[in-house]
Amino acid sequence: MIKVSKQFIEFGFVNAAILAAMVVYLILRFGYLNEQIPLWYTLPWGQDQLAVKSSIFVIPIVAILITIGGFVAAMISKKEFMQYAQEGALTTVTGINLILGVSLLRIILIASKPFPPLVDPTYLKLVMPFLIGFLLVYVATPVFIRFAKKHSIVTDPQIHQHPGMLLEKPSARGGGVVFTAAFVLTSIIFVVVSKEIAAILFAALTAALIGLFDDIANTNPRSRLKLFGNPVFRLLVLQPIAVSFVIFAGIRINAIAGSFVLNSFIVNAGSVALAPISVAITFLWVLWVINMLSFSNGVDGQYSGIVGIAFIVVALLSIRFAGLTPAQLDIARLAAVAAGASIGLTKYTWHPSQIMWGFSATAAGMILATLSILTGAKVATAMIVLLIPFLDAVITVFKRIVQKKPPWQGDKGHLHHLLLERGWSIKKIAGFYWVSTAILGIVALIASEKHVLLVVLILTGGVAFILISLNLQSMLRKQAQQLLEK
Repeated sequence: MIKVSKQFIEFGFVNAAILAAMVVYLILRFGYLNEQIPLWYTLPWGQDQLAVKSSIFVIPIVAILITIGGFVAAMISKKEFMQYAQEGALTTVTGINLILGVSLLRIILIASKPFPPLVDPTYLKLVMPFLIGFLLVYVATPVFIRFAKKHSIVTDPQIHQHPGMLLEKPSARGGGVVFTAAFVLTSIIFVVVSKEIAAILFAALTAALIGLFDDIANTNPRSRLKLFGNPVFRLLVLQPIAVSFVIFAGIRINAIAGSFVLNSFIVNAGSVALAPISVAITFLWVLWVINMLSFSNGVDGQYSGIVGIAFIVVALLSIRFAGLTPAQLDIARLAAVAAGASIGLTKYTWHPSQIMWGFSATAAGMILATLSILTGAKVATAMIVLLIPFLDAVITVFKRIVQKKPPWQGDKGHLHHLLLERGWSIKKIAGFYWVSTAILGIVALIASEKHVLLVVLILTGGVAFILISLNLQSMLRKQAQQLLEK
């Protein structure tokens, strides 16, 4: 029996996607094609190149046959232990399919009657920022992993102890640094760097740097950066420095529920006008999102899905209103870049992880919290997508306070720990977070602005009931175990 390699599966997925795209697009556009189309480009120019429009199906049929033949050849070469032959066959098939796909697209575009776009062109403006962010992270992460290992920025479960740790083998730290670097570089290419956007970039870089110092402090016992690993110092001093970039750039929550205006009282601080209530609410909101998301960064593959999908939702929320301004489009592009960069880390953070986001994951929380304010939608609408991490953090902090523990002290009381107790695998838990975040994201996109608070209240009640039930069951199970041990 031939063992199918991971590389084989990846190439199979890519080629299946190319073939599916070719067939679906052709079916959708076939009715617009002229009766005669240019097809036989190897023949002399003119009438000889033309064919009836149904002949265009030759292209996807040939692509399917080449794919089958190429993958059979790759499997045989693997069986015969022919070095590099499998990779060569799979790469060749992928290249041919891409060429055939481009040819199909070109024929449809030059030999069709005018047709409406399948997708609003505004949405297409988000594709390239997403892809560049994704590719930068995908390519740069292996380089950073080698750097982290060389400098011992690695968490080893046999050496480093943490109450909530679920690692089974050593994993590099600092994935959030790669995310942030790619986010900043790609954003500079695609958006106009206004005062607000510059503040977001500086805030993200500051958060990532603080996170990297924390990772170094926690993985190197002799590090001079131990102060950065102190959770109280981090929360009360370091993170507020990063948040201050956002505040002084004028990014604020100015109203709650559209009725409670927060900026009616103004205080002048030099050349900057500050609304104390608005500033305080914004400050607490950003700080809360940063740390709340960190609580849901406990199992491999979990965090990339949560923030990646949340960024996609924020991007779509930013452009769904009439009268889209260039500034609003730039916010959507920023969210698209962040989404691509987040999902680009998935391969390396999936179980068993090669690298963890580390504490520099707070940079993603910083960006998400800030963009949720700037979307043009209500913050509540944008953040429905994060309802499970939000409530999990609230319940966890409440439990720790009741148990007279510091709220920042790690434990195994988060939702992902409770699911592990019930026998779920790490991959299944990560998948649950991806799917649940996507479902809530869809709800956020279709929720009416008029009824968003009602939607939030209903969802909050339902999710809170489930989380509280799981926590109570876990507590009762542990109490029963303790009684049996006595």
